[in-house]
Amino acid sequence: MKKKRKLNNSKYFLYVIWLFALVFVVIDAVKGSREVGVVVKYDSELIEQFSQFPFDRWIFVTVDVKDFSNVTIDYDEDTIEAQAMKDNLRWSIYKNTSEAVLSTLSENEFRLKRKSEWGTFFSGDITKEGFEKLLNDERVKKIYAKKKVKLA
Repeated sequence: MKKKRKLNNSKYFLYVIWLFALVFVVIDAVKGSREVGVVVKYDSELIEQFSQFPFDRWIFVTVDVKDFSNVTIDYDEDTIEAQAMKDNLRWSIYKNTSEAVLSTLSENEFRLKRKSEWGTFFSGDITKEGFEKLLNDERVKKIYAKKKVKLA
């Protein structure tokens, strides 16, 4: 049977300070980083839809953001408290990433309809200009269109 590890107050304090420092470093990296030749996955039908109606065309999309947290949870070794803290850190970084991406889009490029509670995605109506901005944003993981479901 494994022995439970208990953190004393000074170790707990250092652990919390370390997590906060990590948050600020990652947030700074997420907000400030840009890369040439960014690869964002997207539905090819979006290009077709924008080319059919190039002017004033709004298309509903969902945008997934990348996980920059670099947080790993060891469910065998981490205490329940440490797991919860790491989860909160990960979701906080996701939310900051989503907010940073949204802040690059104007009201004339994107109309927000929904944000994920955890910050992993957001959705709304987008123009071709907004779509092109997102294609060049390394914080964006995937852009996909609303699919029509046909029942047989």
